[in-house]
This record gives sequence, C-alpha cells and structure tokens, in this order.
Amino acid sequence: EIAAIERETEAVLKNKQAEQAIAIEKATEHAALVASSKAKQAGNIAFQNAKRKEIDGVFAEFHTAIKNLESDEYVALSTKLAEIAIPEKVTATDVFAPKGRVEETQKVLKKFHIDASITEMTNLIAGMVVHTKDGVYDASLDRMLSEQRPELEIELMNMVEAK
Repeated sequence: EIAAIERETEAVLKNKQAEQAIAIEKATEHAALVASSKAKQAGNIAFQNAKRKEIDGVFAEFHTAIKNLESDEYVALSTKLAEIAIPEKVTATDVFAPKGRVEETQKVLKKFHIDASITEMTNLIAGMVVHTKDGVYDASLDRMLSEQRPELEIELMNMVEAK
C-alpha cells in the first residue's frame, strides 16, 4: 500500500511538473512575443519620426531658399501668387507682407493697381495678404503650402521610398 501511494504521489508530482513546464514555456513564448512586438513598434515609431524629421528638413530648406530669393525672383513668385488669389479691381485697405520685402511687395501691388499701406509680418514667408472692403485675399505662399503640404509630403515619401 505504501508503494502504491508513492507511485500515485510520484505520478501526481510528474503531472504537476509537466503542467508547470508547459506554463513556463507558454509564458516565455508570450514574453518573447510581447518583447518582439514592442521592439517592432519602437522601430516603426523611430522610422516615422525619422521620416517626419526629414520632411520637416526639406520644408525648412525650401523656406530658406524662398527667403533668400533675389528681388526679381521674389517679385515674380509674389506676382504669380497674387494672380491666383486676388481678383481684378479690388480696393485694398491693408496689405501684409513678409518682413524685409516691402519694396518687392510694392512692385507687385503696382501691377495690380493696388495702393495701400504695407505692414511687415515676420511669420510670412512670401506673397501677401490683402485686406479689402469685401474681404481678405490671402496670396501668401504660407497659405498655399499649408493647403498643399499633405499632398507634397506624400509625393516626397513616394520619391524617397522609390530610391
């Protein structure tokens, strides 16, 4: 009878050890899967952050290039922006232009027969914002970029990923 109890106890013990080994193996596999998923997620986040930094860098370089345009190049750009946004024969009350670009803005306004005081703004990159009796006409590069940036970012990423 003692031998039977010992065999039964040993069988129960082996069964419990086998169950624990399976539980430990499952827990180890789960921990490895969680660690792998976290590492993958961290890698994806780092990759997305790197892409964002690269895109922001491209736009910063573009802003610098625009700010450094020669006077005649700047007038040509601002004229194009104004042609797109400002209707003919408006009566302007105020015009806002980028800091340091008053002379160029006056040249553009002359082409549109607009005579208004110009206020310099540090937060404008290029173009102008024209206030009239009828409303506001935003002929700034800033507005155009903010509207087009999502599409431009997609194009930039497609170009980068194609390389």
